[in-house]
Amino acid sequence: MRIRKSVLIAFLVVTTLVFFMNNVNSHPPTGMLVEYVLSTNTLEVEIVHEVLDVNTHYLVEVNIWVNDVFDQTKAYTSQTGLDTLFDTFSVTAVVDDKIKVEAICSVSGSLIDEITVVDPYDITDHDGTNPSILGGGTNRTNYYFAIMILAFVLLPIIWKKIRK
Repeated sequence: MRIRKSVLIAFLVVTTLVFFMNNVNSHPPTGMLVEYVLSTNTLEVEIVHEVLDVNTHYLVEVNIWVNDVFDQTKAYTSQTGLDTLFDTFSVTAVVDDKIKVEAICSVSGSLIDEITVVDPYDITDHDGTNPSILGGGTNRTNYYFAIMILAFVLLPIIWKKIRK
C-alpha cells in the first residue's frame, strides 16, 4: 500500500511539473498593434510573442479578414525577432471597413485583433485613439489559467485523501 501511494505521489508531481514547464515554453502571442494606412492600402502588423528560439517557437501564420470575409494568409517558418514579428500586407479597404487579424503560434494558441478603418483627415470621426492597443486582442488560451487554478485546488484535496 505504501509503494502504491509513493507511485501516485510521484506521478502527480511529475505530471504537475511537466504541465507547468510546458506552459512556460508554449504560449500564444501576447499583444498586437494593427494599423491601416488608407493612402497606400497597407496594413502594418506588429505582434508581441516572446520566444527563446525563433526557429522552433514562432508565429506560424497570420490570417486577415476584411468585413468578416477572408482576405489573405501568410505562413512563416521563423519569427523576425525574439519578442516580435513585424510585417506589412497589401489590403484593399475603405473607411468604416473592419479588418481582423489573427496570429497563430507554432506551439500553442493564437491572438485576434480587429480595427475599423478611419479617415486620418476627418477629425470629426477620428479622436486619435486606436482600438488596437499593444496588448489588446482576444486570447483564446485562458483555459491554461483555469487548469492551473484547478490543479492548485485539487492537489491538496488529493493529498489529504492519499494520506488517510
